Amino acid sequence: MRISEVQTPALVIDGAIARQNIATMAAAIPGTRLRPHMKATKCTSLAREQVRAGHSTFTCATPREVVGMVKAGIGDDLLLANESVDAVRLQEMAALQDSALITVAIDSEETLQAAHAAGIQHVLIDVNVGLPRCGIAPELAGSLADKARSLGKTVRGVMGYEGHIVFDRSKPDGTPRKLLDSTRLRSLGWEPVIDLREGLQRTAEDFLAAHAAHPMMHVFSDARDGRRTRDIPRLRL
Repeated sequence: MRISEVQTPALVIDGAIARQNIATMAAAIPGTRLRPHMKATKCTSLAREQVRAGHSTFTCATPREVVGMVKAGIGDDLLLANESVDAVRLQEMAALQDSALITVAIDSEETLQAAHAAGIQHVLIDVNVGLPRCGIAPELAGSLADKARSLGKTVRGVMGYEGHIVFDRSKPDGTPRKLLDSTRLRSLGWEPVIDLREGLQRTAEDFLAAHAAHPMMHVFSDARDGRRTRDIPRLRL
């Protein structure tokens, strides 16, 4: 089928660019050092390309993604990086543990007991590293791991979500306000020639043209991202 024959709207991926991005990332962070995140691609065909590049471990955001990957025969080590107390979905994953190594994140007594009741064998302790999204307090992580082991679970380690906002304290606090206030310029006889709507549109276009690729989105990066996969920074895994 030709692209011109595809009914729109439709998601179209440039296969050559995607494979190049996957290969570049695999060279930078090879094998099991990288767990490609399925919440980005949500596509088993692209996951297979990542397997061909040497990746056999994957991260999933939902139980459905875990189940889908196992049924597709992709990945021998799958991590559910979110907590769940849904008995039905946990049991669906537990039933597939003979086909793949499935690990579920836990961060509380409740999530541990839910995993235990469903028959999940491998768990990972999710630690709150300073962002109040999820995760147990660091000082309580050890006791939760001990409780998991007492129930016969294999504790594979710890994880933490680090989505920090970096604030450059070297810049003056009032800089944004100064840049947006045109009072002094107008007092000197200057008048703007671009209205607010056009200015916002141009700003948005400049941002989209220059933003850095997200590591989990590297498969979809292309020339319009402003910088190619070769510029992707090192990941903290």
